[in-house]
Parts: sequence; structure tokens; C-alpha cells
Amino acid sequence: MEHSSSAVLRGMHVLLLLAEAGRPLSVTQVANALQLPTSTAHRILKLLTSAQYATQDANSRYRTGPGFLRPTSTLLLLGRFYEAIERVQQQLVERSGESAFYAAYLSESGRLRFIASLQSHHAIGYVTRTDLDYSLLRGASGRAVASVLPETIVKAIYLRECTEDQDHTRLPDWASMLSSLASVRRNGYAVSESQRAQGAHAIAAPVFAAASNVVIGSVGVSMPAARRRPELTAKHIDLVRLAAADLTAAAVSSFSGTDVAMCN
Repeated sequence: MEHSSSAVLRGMHVLLLLAEAGRPLSVTQVANALQLPTSTAHRILKLLTSAQYATQDANSRYRTGPGFLRPTSTLLLLGRFYEAIERVQQQLVERSGESAFYAAYLSESGRLRFIASLQSHHAIGYVTRTDLDYSLLRGASGRAVASVLPETIVKAIYLRECTEDQDHTRLPDWASMLSSLASVRRNGYAVSESQRAQGAHAIAAPVFAAASNVVIGSVGVSMPAARRRPELTAKHIDLVRLAAADLTAAAVSSFSGTDVAMCN
């Protein structure tokens, strides 16, 4: 029987091979490249496909799938993508006068983690904690991500959380939640008030990695609801959508290794 640690290492080698190949590979190509029995390569590829770390095309060839692309948001932070986050946050704070954040989508747990934030000059604001994971179904930052996830994933998260009473709010019924997320998806951004923290107002838009529109997180601005001005909301929405487009370009560039023009 194959030792479990050996099986894990083989799976990692296959996944890295698919990521580095730059093109779809057949079972035979994977087996030959890694000197594996064809049956072993086939079994590993099937397991990776079932977990969405790989996908199979109509010609029975394999490439990395959305399960592999989503966690790259964490890896991208080690390079140019983190630099892009810092630059975009600085621009958001300067142009909006409010605090800016970037939150990563944690696909394995179906939750959200704030991994970068920049406070405005205001004495009063909201600080996002980086040591906690948050719901995708509460707050603009979470719903911006949830709005572009497959409905089956959102439904599983909803069923897990629908009885929870956290952050001062209960979730709406499923039909209302779907309607709300559909509106966010159409608009390309989410707006929330007192959903995650009492008295907090936020605007966020989803950030994607690679050309397949795999969501990896959200970017946005936050402020106390008392400081929200309706006449400035449209401006803040435009700034957030531009920031999301900028970071999506940066993520594509970082993941593919190509240079992509950024917004200024």
C-alpha cells in the first residue's frame, strides 16, 4: 500500500507540473514527465479534478483548476501583487479620504480574511483584524466575493451560517440572499451598512486572478456610517471598481509572469 506522505508528495508534484506546463497535459505526458505509472498518474489527476485543483477538457487533457488558482492570492502577496495592493490602497485613501482594505477569499473554509488595510487621516474609523476569519455573507467585502461564486458553494456556506447570530445581524432568507447577491453581481460592487459591525459603512468590489475570472478576494473602502455622504457615494463606488480592476490586472500579471498595464 502506498504510504500517505508519498501519495501527498506525488499529488503536489503533479499539481506543480500542471501549473508550470503552460498548456494542458495528457495522462501519459504527466506520467512520463514524473516517471510515474500511467495508472498512478490517472488516479492522482482524478483526485485533483474532484477537488477542483485540476480540470479536464474535452480531449481528456488536464490543467490547473479554480481550486488551485484561488489560494494563489496568498502566494501572490509575496511578490508584485502585494506591492500593487499597497499602491492601490494608498490611492484609495488619498482619493476617497477614507480607509481602504484588501480581503482574501479562503476557498477551503469558505470565509474571508483581511490581509491588508490602510487607515485614513480621520480620528475615528474601523480597524479590520487580520487574525480573524469573517463570513462571506455579511458586509460588502464578503458579499462582493460571494456574488461571483457558484450558487452551490454559496448555498453550502449559507446553510452553515444561517442560524448564526454574529456581528449584530442575522442572515435573510435564502431567496432574499440570492436576490441581493444577484444585484451585487450585476452592479460589480457591494455596499453595506452595519452588517458586520454596528455603525460601519463599506463599499467593495471583487478581485479576480487569471483569465478564468476566479475570484481571489475583494478591495474596498470603509468608514463610520455617520460620515457617509450620499453625494460622495458614486465617487467612492467608481474608485473601488477602478481599484478592483487594477488589482485584477496585477493578479493576472503576477500569476502569469507577464506585464499588464495598471491604472494610475
